[in-house]
Amino acid sequence: MMPIDLIAFDADDTLWENEQHYTAALEKLCTLLAPFANAEHVRKALTEADIHNLQYYGYGIKAYTLTMLETASRIANNQLTGEIVDAILEEGKRMFAEPIVVFEHVVETLECLPKYKPLMLITRGEIFEQEHRIQRSGLAKYFTYIEIVRTKSQEIYRQVLAKYHISPQRFVMIGNSLKSDILPVVALGGRAVYIPIPNPWQHDVVENPDWNSFDHIEHIGLLPNLLQPFLD
Repeated sequence: MMPIDLIAFDADDTLWENEQHYTAALEKLCTLLAPFANAEHVRKALTEADIHNLQYYGYGIKAYTLTMLETASRIANNQLTGEIVDAILEEGKRMFAEPIVVFEHVVETLECLPKYKPLMLITRGEIFEQEHRIQRSGLAKYFTYIEIVRTKSQEIYRQVLAKYHISPQRFVMIGNSLKSDILPVVALGGRAVYIPIPNPWQHDVVENPDWNSFDHIEHIGLLPNLLQPFLD
């Protein structure tokens, strides 16, 4: 077994809670737009617009707030009130100000692993927003390297690994998204560890992945034992 030189982690929904804030914002939008459409229609419209707008706005709360405004405008059919606009903007601010809730077992895992190998944090999204989350999480001190990228793809991982002169075969990525954290790394020849969350973002859902091509664990506290054979 080839040893690992670098252990990398996703941030949102791997180290701390994130998706639930977007779900709460979606339900708030459903309430605001109840006079114009039922909740199912609003959820479908926002999800479709959110995925479509990634190419324009990227990832994060600012992008989601713009998409909520766009969706509300379309559903209200030019009858959108200033009160609804203000409420959507306030919802975006609420999401940004939400406390960072670190998952159970994260701290002890991050305290344990650096004695074996350096750690990297690879997170996608808007730089200011992600820096703000990392700072408030209190976890930055555990990472030798932090990379904030516009998206996660096979090419982006290739660029990051080249920057640090790391072979994909000596690299492991831990995350909650099959689409962005796991499969691109596996395609490069690296190792990946999948930690699922209960209600993943629809954009990150992958149908019929090859479950034998990567590891999967119930929670992050199981990671040190899983990686131990590769850390010597």
